[in-house]
Amino acid sequence: MSISVVVLGQDPDLVRRIESYRGELMVVRVCQEIPEAVAACTSNRVDVLLVAEPGLMPAMEQVDYVQERDVVLVLLDTEVSPIPG
Repeated sequence: MSISVVVLGQDPDLVRRIESYRGELMVVRVCQEIPEAVAACTSNRVDVLLVAEPGLMPAMEQVDYVQERDVVLVLLDTEVSPIPG
């Protein structure tokens, strides 16, 4: 089983890392703009919309629209500190 992913944001290293999970994760499209990513999620069979840049977070209406199509939205935040133990 593979998980199809649309990446929103330009990070070639991230795309390479995702695609290294051969057989599990498959990048079907990389988008630079929010409307393009939302359209990609609705026109293809997509499982995950990965927002790779926090500044590109879709508006709540777009989030709702994507989630209504059973697409999971994931915000990648590399700035998050680990929880202190």
